Amino acid sequence: MSSKTILFLCSWYPNKKAPTLGNFVQRHANAIAQKHKVVVLFATSIKNQTEDFIIEKQFAENLSEYIVYYKKPTNKLIQLFWVFKALNYGYQEITKKHTIHFIHLNVIRPLGFFAFYLKTFKKLRYVITEHWTGFLPSNNYFEKLSFFEKSLIRVVGRNAEAIFPVSQDLGKNMGTKGIANTYYPIPNVVKEVDFFPEDESEDFFLHVSHLKQEHKNIFGILEAFKQVVKSQPHVKLIIVGDEEKEHVKNKISDLNLEDHIVLMGPLDSASIATLMKKALAFVLFSNYENLPCVLEEAQMCGCRIISTNVGGISEFFKSNNEDNILVEPHRIDDLAKAMIAFAKPENFDKKIARANKATQLFSVKAISENYNLAYKQLNL
Repeated sequence: MSSKTILFLCSWYPNKKAPTLGNFVQRHANAIAQKHKVVVLFATSIKNQTEDFIIEKQFAENLSEYIVYYKKPTNKLIQLFWVFKALNYGYQEITKKHTIHFIHLNVIRPLGFFAFYLKTFKKLRYVITEHWTGFLPSNNYFEKLSFFEKSLIRVVGRNAEAIFPVSQDLGKNMGTKGIANTYYPIPNVVKEVDFFPEDESEDFFLHVSHLKQEHKNIFGILEAFKQVVKSQPHVKLIIVGDEEKEHVKNKISDLNLEDHIVLMGPLDSASIATLMKKALAFVLFSNYENLPCVLEEAQMCGCRIISTNVGGISEFFKSNNEDNILVEPHRIDDLAKAMIAFAKPENFDKKIARANKATQLFSVKAISENYNLAYKQLNL
């Protein structure tokens, strides 16, 4: 397939207001840019901005980023109008320099309507990559949306050439919401430059997340770990969180686990990778997920995984009591047993084998080839 120029329209993307928002979308952009020219378009409002629009541009060899900041409207009723104006402003700037072949929309809500607009009035076809957990029955935020917004999501989804959910499970659940289309599951991408195995191990389990209890069930992890330390007092738990941690601190205190748990603030990718390379296992006890990037990253480091069997996790991480153990949500005793089973370091050869398998699935090369093949099959 010859190289194309792709408008990478993003509902989530790192920006000066939210530097980590959609960083996995940015990694997809970089992967696709291995074979095609990718032009990112993203827009967000900025409080107290006086100018109508400010556009920030960044250019690399095959990746250009156009981030449009617009004045935050005082009336929510005209929010959609301002979003449209901002995206159209960015699009006009892009087309001064680039001839777009097709659109790759990343996450339908909230900016997907602009892809449908461009298809209708500019005759540009589009595909969609979807990450949103709101389609999952255990979250089901989709059903809380207004009739108008649900209808708009369905229209955008149905008019795409194809949809690339990050798991089969997500695609299935999108279909049950009335979004009829062809689904090609393609997972998130992991950069090998940070995430690779090393021959070192320490006696700790690792958890990394935003620490929201209703989603990640941090309390369940702590209660399970309370059981673990009774028979494995040498083992620690390291928790890395990027949001409010007070509820976690209080729970640790209530369980008298202060001497066994290290609670850390936000870390960069390289620091998280260093912990993954040393951990006994990565622990996730979520009530719902699609396909978490942290599990892919942990396995690329050769790290074992203990996780709830939710969303698309079992599609890529089979429970075999050697590489991964999957438990059902809320089963705290089963989580504790899994942690005890992985409480001893393992041979480095096993880490290498595990990492090699993950590289075939999640590396930049693998994801780049998956998207390129899908584009080719769709004659884009």
